[in-house]
Amino acid sequence: MTDRRKFSREKCEIDIIYFCNQTEHKAKICNISRGGIYLESDYYLEPGSDILIKVADNSLETYQIGVIDGGHRGEVLWCKEVTKNDGEPIYGAGISFAIVCDKCGETFSHNEIRKTDSFLLLCLECFKQMKVLSDGGKIKESLEKHLIGNVC
Repeated sequence: MTDRRKFSREKCEIDIIYFCNQTEHKAKICNISRGGIYLESDYYLEPGSDILIKVADNSLETYQIGVIDGGHRGEVLWCKEVTKNDGEPIYGAGISFAIVCDKCGETFSHNEIRKTDSFLLLCLECFKQMKVLSDGGKIKESLEKHLIGNVC
């Protein structure tokens, strides 16, 4: 089976508060990547719902996840019941972070973001614009260096 993930995952245990459907709940992040998280909660999260995740400290900054509106915005991709060792049911959910395009600065879901060979995260429109410059010339190289902050 081929792993289709854009970003590698890292196991963790981070206590969070999340807001979904105007309700506040506590949960634990069990693994994280630049594109999203897997969390476990006592409450079912409806797929397609917007979610705002807040952490007491800056522990998510370690993973280069940008703060939007005082938290980390995302979308619930899926949610299923998971039984833990004590037999109590909880819910595991996959959350996709909203990602900021490195070129235009707008926020997009992970499905609308492409990663370049230079590890830039670009929305579909900016990705198309960069493809036009893919002649291997100095303009594309200079723009990529500028966007990744490596301007000399």
